[in-house]
Amino acid sequence: MGDLVAKSGCPLCAGQSSTLIEELSVGEIVLLYQRLVPSYNLDGAFRSAKIALVSCNQCRLGYFTPAAVAPEHFYEELSTLPWYYRGEKPEFEFAQKFIEPGNSVLDVGCGSAAFAQYVDRARYVGIEHNPGAVRCARENGLEVEHSCLEEFSGLGHSEFDVVCAFQVLEHVLLPGEFIDQLMRWVRSEGTIIVSVPAADSFISMEVNEPLNLPPHHLTWWFDRTLHQVAEIKGLNLIWVQHEVLSDQFRDRYSRCLMHEVLLRAAGRERKIVDVSRFGRSVLRLASVLGKLIEPGLRSSRLSPRGHSI
Repeated sequence: MGDLVAKSGCPLCAGQSSTLIEELSVGEIVLLYQRLVPSYNLDGAFRSAKIALVSCNQCRLGYFTPAAVAPEHFYEELSTLPWYYRGEKPEFEFAQKFIEPGNSVLDVGCGSAAFAQYVDRARYVGIEHNPGAVRCARENGLEVEHSCLEEFSGLGHSEFDVVCAFQVLEHVLLPGEFIDQLMRWVRSEGTIIVSVPAADSFISMEVNEPLNLPPHHLTWWFDRTLHQVAEIKGLNLIWVQHEVLSDQFRDRYSRCLMHEVLLRAAGRERKIVDVSRFGRSVLRLASVLGKLIEPGLRSSRLSPRGHSI
């Protein structure tokens, strides 16, 4: 694995120097996904029995190597989970502030195009790879192309005032090239808005959370990484905004907090994946104890950083 990490370049900046964070068993990752969706078949998604999470020493992007690729059906099956495509996200309200009436807006990886309702006075166009989500958006009268960004037709546009990618960068195999494509579609004085799961928040400390692992999340994004993107790509960074912990993630934060307390009391180190008997027992106890402190987090003064940035 050491040789593998050394030879795998960063998918954002192409840097060749990285630091190993943790080595993971693919079999254990597959088990976590099958607990989430029993019908999942991840054959072909992984190329080896183990993968590594590493941090690029140049841009600090966290990425998994060797890279995994989600099967064709992967996101369609995820979309059957009622909470997967959320109609309301804190980043939607924040992004809305940068969009003026009449602006042309391209929403990349738009899902069922929930963001469109926040910019109803703009000219909205979406791109989505999941055909089920595209059908849903079109049934609501929205202009959404079933495509990937590299093959996008433009739908009559040569460029857009605002290009958005909400919770997309962490899913793409080559985020550096993906950002180049975003830049291709935004006008010279336009705005690119992205949101990603915040690796500087509690989510990087969660254990046995398959959706923060390949083939769903291929990269982890830290604040420093986002600042590096602006430098690497020659962009003017306007704002970096962390959401406050939302009601949706309060239980996960509480469980994560109590899990960390229990591990430190036992003198054990946290692992990203821990399906051992001890690991499962600690997680169950953390879930119970987490419910006791969760009500106290309803105060805005006690709320930490939330899921996204």
